[in-house]
Amino acid sequence: MNYPKNIQNLINKFSQLPTIGPKTAERIVLYLLSKNENIFEEFSKVMQEIKGKIKKCSSCSNYSETNPCEICSSSKREKSIICIVA
Repeated sequence: MNYPKNIQNLINKFSQLPTIGPKTAERIVLYLLSKNENIFEEFSKVMQEIKGKIKKCSSCSNYSETNPCEICSSSKREKSIICIVA
């Protein structure tokens, strides 16, 4: 289907995400457009906040608000052993 350029650009951006193809991206965008206008502002705000606050732990590569993460910095944790499950 031919969508206006702005809608098609958003569909293209969503389809760049892992496991999201063009049809799923289209469904997401059409769903978002059907909701109230604040949803775009809310998404934008959350995306900006997470990018500034979340760090990658230098020990285990977990995402956290601190570096090292809460698990790696815990006094209860055995510091000589690390188990990372992908």
